[in-house]
Amino acid sequence: MSEIEEALKNVVKDRRKIEAVESSTVRREQARLWTRRRMIEENEGAEWIKRLRVEPVINLDNDESRVVLSANQDEAVRSAYKMLRTRTVRRMRSNDWQTLGVTSATQGDGKSLTSLNLALSLARETTLSVILLELDLRRPTICRQLGVEPAKGLPDYLDGHAEIEEVLFRPENTERLAILPNTEVFENSSEVLSSPKVAQLIHELRTDDPGRILVCDLPPYMVADDVLAFAPLADAFLIVVSEGVTSRQTLHKGLDILQELPIMGVVLNRSEEVSTGYYY
Repeated sequence: MSEIEEALKNVVKDRRKIEAVESSTVRREQARLWTRRRMIEENEGAEWIKRLRVEPVINLDNDESRVVLSANQDEAVRSAYKMLRTRTVRRMRSNDWQTLGVTSATQGDGKSLTSLNLALSLARETTLSVILLELDLRRPTICRQLGVEPAKGLPDYLDGHAEIEEVLFRPENTERLAILPNTEVFENSSEVLSSPKVAQLIHELRTDDPGRILVCDLPPYMVADDVLAFAPLADAFLIVVSEGVTSRQTLHKGLDILQELPIMGVVLNRSEEVSTGYYY
């Protein structure tokens, strides 16, 4: 090999080294800019929620309230939800998920309360904005648990009588949580959940803030086909089972029904292993 060829070979090697360093620098800068952009978008999403109308919650002062906002709530329960929040955020972020459906096998497993408390816990993260959607169109209970009676809700949006900002509300004493209430019972619930209008709703809430998490309280999957109808709009599902209520046979049968869906995890409710007597 001549001296010229050797020199050219060394130049090529040196150039490749420079390109590798430059590429690594570019990737780091892109990651930094992406992180900064996402933080800005998430803060903007939280500011948008702060501008929503505030609804006072009135059912939290009694000793029977199981909402984590309640001053009477046991610390063990709060800690359990913090653990669920941490695991949820980790899974959602690592998979770039935004929409989480929460369901159970049958009524009485506590999935609506789990949806509410999880959303409240998620909203305490300083980098998150959260919207809780009351999509159990057959038996909505979230607003009742808060003692809220909103004048407008999902039906008004679906009928075209109200914009999203008009039906969403922010519970008092929260800054990063908005709730989309359902104010009536739908007999054709699965058709509504699979409608283009609901798909548009989910799309708008997702794209307005890419860092936002949507928690969707859905009906039990053994009661109707609502969960399967809504499935194309959800990134993952959380299954709530209740100790002493949900049988092993019912759980396995339900998981067979949902086998093609992305199941993020199973929450054991009312477990006796916790001092409060409930929540995993």
